Amino acid sequence: MAKLWQRLWPWLTVAAAAAALSLTLGCPVRQLTGLGCPLCGYSRALLRAAALDFPAAFRFHPLWPLPIPALALGAWLSRRRPGAEKWLLWGLLALFLAVWLLRLLSGDPVIHP
Repeated sequence: MAKLWQRLWPWLTVAAAAAALSLTLGCPVRQLTGLGCPLCGYSRALLRAAALDFPAAFRFHPLWPLPIPALALGAWLSRRRPGAEKWLLWGLLALFLAVWLLRLLSGDPVIHP
């Protein structure tokens, strides 16, 4: 578990810093392109979930609860089958990209200005 934490620590730090910046400055991808990124609405979803407003959290980003169980599963997999957590990470990335494309094509107001 300590080895997994050592590998995740830099990424979690970057993710927390990016979330804090996006809450104050807005999404840099949206500012550059005019469209939201695959994580657009994620920070707002976490804030709504913290306020126990789960329907609003799912409207902001439908995958908001997924990373926490995925981290737990990745930690379990890394002990059972070393290297399997990489497949989990790639699957999670593919899922976020698929949802992002569906949101782009559907005209989701969180993604489109």
